[in-house]
Amino acid sequence: MSKEQIENSQNSETEGNEHAGDQNQLGEAGGDAGGEAKPDPKYTDDELDAILKSRLARERAKWEAEIDKQRTEASEAEKLKSMGEQERIKYQLAKANEEIESLRSERDLNAQMKEARSQLTDAGISLPDELLSMFVSPTAEKTKEAVDSIKKLWPEAVASAVKDALKRNPPKDPDGASSGDSDGARYAKEYTNQRFTKE
Repeated sequence: MSKEQIENSQNSETEGNEHAGDQNQLGEAGGDAGGEAKPDPKYTDDELDAILKSRLARERAKWEAEIDKQRTEASEAEKLKSMGEQERIKYQLAKANEEIESLRSERDLNAQMKEARSQLTDAGISLPDELLSMFVSPTAEKTKEAVDSIKKLWPEAVASAVKDALKRNPPKDPDGASSGDSDGARYAKEYTNQRFTKE
């Protein structure tokens, strides 16, 4: 490099440094002159990390469920491809029978729920579906046993609850001790005591 080239490169570095210094001063002055303060962040970095991690976990679970569904469908298709005509028909028939049995069981359960609700309503008992479903089964015999038990136990439980709710605790003395006297009896005693102590 010649002497002139070295001097030119040094001059350009100096000008660049001066220009950068001017930019920094303008930036600092502009930030102060504008008077705008940065708003406080709504979330901390840890909170944002937790939010992002939970969101990613939900999305990953959805993707994995979709992939599992596609794999199951693909394996089902592969299974059907590898089977002969008769095997395929038998397999499809077995699957159809499973679905039919599931639908029958659901239908029977709904019918038993309806019948149990009707019998309990006739007995004056109203239960929410969540509670009633604990007692009902698809078979009529088991449902009848459960409904008969409810009919027997329900009035007893209600009577006991009402009795507990209506229990009256005796009034307490001003000192906090309970006495068996009613308010009227206590007032009469106080009046009598005051009257005889004055005389």
